[in-house]
Amino acid sequence: MTYEIPTFLPEPTSTQTKNGKDGYGQVQRSVETRWVLNPEEEGVPTVFVRLTTFHWPERKVYSTLMTWGTHQPAKGSSVFSVETWGSDHKSVRVHTSRVARHSLNAMQDHHTEAMAIITEDFGKGVVEEIFAEAAERNGLLVTEEA
Repeated sequence: MTYEIPTFLPEPTSTQTKNGKDGYGQVQRSVETRWVLNPEEEGVPTVFVRLTTFHWPERKVYSTLMTWGTHQPAKGSSVFSVETWGSDHKSVRVHTSRVARHSLNAMQDHHTEAMAIITEDFGKGVVEEIFAEAAERNGLLVTEEA
C-alpha cells in the first residue's frame, strides 16, 4: 500500500470515551481519537495515530497526548489481540489543563480543544511528523524511483 502524508488533518477513523471502571475495578477516564493509516489491509497489523485525553487525578489535570502504535488482531483460535506502543515512537503532549475535579463534559471539552490545536498546527511541526513516522516505520510509505 502506498500512503501519502496528508497536508491537512484527515477525518478521524473513530473516537471512544471511557468513563467508569473496567472489568478489574480500575477507573478508566479517557477520550481517544484514532486515525487508521492502513484500514483496508488484511493480515498485517493495523497502524494508527491516536490522540488521547486522560484524567490525571494526582495532578488535578486533563492531559492530551498524541502518538502512534500498531494493533494485531486475534488470529486463529486465539481470543487475544495485541496493541503495541513504544517509548521510541514520536509523541507530543498537545494540551494540558487544570481541573478541580473530574467531569465527563469537561474532559470531552478539553479533547475538543486539543483537536482544534492539532488541526490548526498541522503542517507546522511534530503532529504531521507522527503520521510520517508511523507510516515510514511500518513500510507504508513507498517512494517513487526515477
